[in-house]
Amino acid sequence: MPKLSLKMKELVAENMRSAIIEACRKIILRDGFESLTMEKLAQEAEVSTGSIYNYFENKEAVVGGIMESAFQNMLATVKKTAAAKRPPEDRILAIVKFMLDDFHDMRCLHEAIMHVRPRPSRNEFSQKHRMLVENIGQVISDGMESGCFKNSVPLLAASALLGMIREFQIDPGMIFTDVPSEELARNITDIFLSGIKKTAENSHEC
Repeated sequence: MPKLSLKMKELVAENMRSAIIEACRKIILRDGFESLTMEKLAQEAEVSTGSIYNYFENKEAVVGGIMESAFQNMLATVKKTAAAKRPPEDRILAIVKFMLDDFHDMRCLHEAIMHVRPRPSRNEFSQKHRMLVENIGQVISDGMESGCFKNSVPLLAASALLGMIREFQIDPGMIFTDVPSEELARNITDIFLSGIKKTAENSHEC
């Protein structure tokens, strides 16, 4: 039997890692992190326990893989939404709604990741966060160029929006637990845009 090419080996490894990460995600969401074991993970992924150790040192490392995958998916969605041919206001609303829904649906997973995975290095976090800010900042730049947003610093405005979203995601006072995400997203977007959107009084200034 011919040996697998390097490219084929990489593809097999990538598919195997993805299958293990997805199995881990399902177990945590269904049963909680406390129930996660390497044996249960192997059963869910339909592979041997030894196979998992070929790709991950332990279950915490698999959870770290979930975090990386989740961020990449989030970034891809935000990037796609930011580049869509839609009014800037609609794109901002869509991004806010997506990020609220994503966190709400995966709250159990996020909590497990936050408590288990070691914090990323400052440099690693800053690079990833900057990509997110830049994509949202581009939407704000588009709004400025089209004349519907006031002049501002796009990256600063994008960071402010992410700060608002993060506060509502965490909701430490549990004030908005029962508020539908659509309503919450609309209100966050309206409050944010009221600071950068042109009004009849200042439209002549832009």
